[in-house]
Amino acid sequence: MGQAVSARTWWRTALIALGLGLGAGSASAHLAPPTMRADRTLTVSLGERTTLLYALRLSAPELARVRASADKNHDGTLSAEEATQLLGTWTAAVRANVSLASGRGRVGFTFPLDVKSFEIGREATGLEGPTEPPAAEMAPGARVAWTFDLRLAGGDDRLTLVDATSLLPIDHSEVFVRDSASRRLTGLGVDPAKLGVASQLSWVDAATTDKTRTIHLTWTPPPERPWWMVPLVIAIGLAIAGATLWSVRR
Repeated sequence: MGQAVSARTWWRTALIALGLGLGAGSASAHLAPPTMRADRTLTVSLGERTTLLYALRLSAPELARVRASADKNHDGTLSAEEATQLLGTWTAAVRANVSLASGRGRVGFTFPLDVKSFEIGREATGLEGPTEPPAAEMAPGARVAWTFDLRLAGGDDRLTLVDATSLLPIDHSEVFVRDSASRRLTGLGVDPAKLGVASQLSWVDAATTDKTRTIHLTWTPPPERPWWMVPLVIAIGLAIAGATLWSVRR
């Protein structure tokens, strides 16, 4: 009898320990942070001209994958020439797949960046290097960024940006708006009927299958100059030129 009770007690203790071990393993697996691949940041600056800074950051594992796919000669390293080719391909994709519409009171037709803007700068840090994945998860990654002048009209007070790029598996995205004294931000959001007043917007791309994102901005337009200012400036310039010429002749 005593031996039977001891056997039951041993099995009960073993099952409880096994259950606790499995539970702890499941919990730790559930709480483990996912491997970040890439994130995206869009910064819109509302100044005398409206610019867009489009930036991508790649984690070390994602960078290794990108390097391996772009290593055309398969020598185990993404060279400077191969990195330049990759950057050119990505630039063309951004220019073709990021589009915008702007206007006053309402937005007009949507045009890709190729048509509605011009590139005023680009940078790439960390693209070159070995294709082997790093031993440490926190190894340095890479950053690629482009700056565009959106060429908005002076009286425009709203902008819609549509990003349909699929260069990388993006996990997280953020939008920042930097306004100015002449153009104060009044609304930012993904729903034009429900714009917030905060100058920052973010979302988790990994949580949805819809990879196309639309962002809406509104702001106070800069004060318009009276129509007669331009003729007046021209007349003053002609008068000064005439007076100078007359004094020289004398």
